[in-house]
Amino acid sequence: MNCAISIGSSIEPRDLHLMNAVSKLHKLFKGRVETSKSYESPSWGYDGNDYLNMCVLVKTKMQPHEFLPMIQEIEDEMGRVRTEERYEDRIIDIDILLYENQIIEEDDLTIPHPRMHRRKFVMAPLTELAPDWIHPTLNAPIKELNEKCPDKNPATLFEEI
Repeated sequence: MNCAISIGSSIEPRDLHLMNAVSKLHKLFKGRVETSKSYESPSWGYDGNDYLNMCVLVKTKMQPHEFLPMIQEIEDEMGRVRTEERYEDRIIDIDILLYENQIIEEDDLTIPHPRMHRRKFVMAPLTELAPDWIHPTLNAPIKELNEKCPDKNPATLFEEI
């Protein structure tokens, strides 16, 4: 099964945090990981540091409930601190966006991610990897949702210096 995952970091060194997370996802999914480029965007929902974001596509036979705790463990290992705040600077943030065409609505897991289509920092890298993937509840291709994304904050391709 194909799964799309978003990764973001707003605490320096952001690019190293992303690469560390990708490395850990490679181990978790036994190398069946494809990565987008990195995109920089302003913080979303609060006044904080700029984020660096990317998406990964993974192939797995595991179900989302099987690997969700493993992804949360990766976040914890990397120093993510969970607080009551919904939006704040983070060393790492890893979210499951899509899992094939499945729709899951439970207390601890919602797939597709309920706000993904409203966030340019998610849609830009996801479009790079899966432009023709159909969003299972909006019934539209990812590239079309990216074009119609209402987020006014830019997601700019990150160029390493």
